Amino acid sequence: MSLWYNEYINFSDGSRTFLNISRMNRMDKEKTGKKLPRRKLAQAAKRMVDTAMIHPVKLGELSVEEIAKRLNVSTSHLSRAYVEVYHSPLQEYIRLIRFICFKVRAHHSQPTTVKALLEWMDVRSVSHFIKGYKACFGHTPAQFNRQCREKWKIEQQEMQKRRQQFIKK
Repeated sequence: MSLWYNEYINFSDGSRTFLNISRMNRMDKEKTGKKLPRRKLAQAAKRMVDTAMIHPVKLGELSVEEIAKRLNVSTSHLSRAYVEVYHSPLQEYIRLIRFICFKVRAHHSQPTTVKALLEWMDVRSVSHFIKGYKACFGHTPAQFNRQCREKWKIEQQEMQKRRQQFIKK
């Protein structure tokens, strides 16, 4: 039976309970004296980051320390478990998810400034974000935002032309 962070577990007798990894971790320690396997711990951490991607405002608050606190383990144990399973640091994955959230938001929203997008995402260090973003994608957030605004303007012009053609008919 696979246990993840925050999900319902159905038992064979028909009963159902809501469990989370931190509660299971405490229960495992009490019963067996052992912690959850590293794979489950790493999967739970990854799932927390992926869930935060749905609500990017919470993504700015997310850190390895916060995840470890929620999972009731030490940061070093969580980091080692994550690297062992996914072969890259958890902090790097969190940064990548922040960059992807920025790209999605810039691409799918009406034209806005980079500063406004980063404030919406609760990014604390703008220069650090820009430097990491450029290293990851090869261009700055402002360059990407500019491209998105140009595409948005072209799409708006095309929609306007279609509306005028439709009205003429």
